Amino acid sequence: MGYLADKVSLQCNHSTGKLANGEIWVGSIPSEVFSAIASEHKDVFISCYIDKDHLTSLAKMNNRTEEDLLKEILPDKAHLQSGDFGEIFCRSVLQEWKDKPVIPTERWRNRSIKNDTVRGTDLVGYVIAGDEPSEADVLVFSEVKTREKGGDDEVVKKAYEGVLKDNTTRLANSLYLLQHSLLRDGKEEEADKFARFSSPYDNPYKKRLIACVVHNAQNWKDEYLQVLPEKHDLSDELLVVVINFSDLSKWIDDFYGVTVAEHE
Repeated sequence: MGYLADKVSLQCNHSTGKLANGEIWVGSIPSEVFSAIASEHKDVFISCYIDKDHLTSLAKMNNRTEEDLLKEILPDKAHLQSGDFGEIFCRSVLQEWKDKPVIPTERWRNRSIKNDTVRGTDLVGYVIAGDEPSEADVLVFSEVKTREKGGDDEVVKKAYEGVLKDNTTRLANSLYLLQHSLLRDGKEEEADKFARFSSPYDNPYKKRLIACVVHNAQNWKDEYLQVLPEKHDLSDELLVVVINFSDLSKWIDDFYGVTVAEHE
């Protein structure tokens, strides 16, 4: 990891007059860094869909190439590719940022067929302060909205309201089902770490809510941030993160193409 740090420069925006007790971060990614990011990010990208060793085993037992199997596993519907790309890229950015939370891959591995819609909280992760439960432990919840074409003056509002809704209505359920997925994948230690967050009354902890927006740079307007409140009324840490891609549609199309082509 660490390959995005010098290519994704997030700047804290203090000029909006919004979210004074939170944080608003905006960054942009030019098209010329595509090759550099794709060459290192492709393995991370694939691992979000399938474990590398499992991919190799499936290819051998079915007498297929890894390229063939990736075509059966990765979604090929445009809206699903767009959503997955935004979520997976945000996962990578957030895992390199601040205190580097751990965000499991199980979300994208839970499809029954490749073009299933994945439901639930977009990103769930944690920061563990030590060997024992601590008030310094952090549970991370994130809602990601991706807009590759055109502008959407409500995209920030949708991401913001989405993460607030997840926090109030889905938190416990999301944690239990994520733990189940981790146990099913043989990741007992990681599932056990999420257990720290199942009872905030017995084991108090911090929460970090992140509304993420992945947007086409050509259509982004800073005015979209004006839907945010001047202050939020939560006791939790709340952030808005916007990542603007130059020609996002081409990024998504090329990335899925590069990912598969590397396994020919």
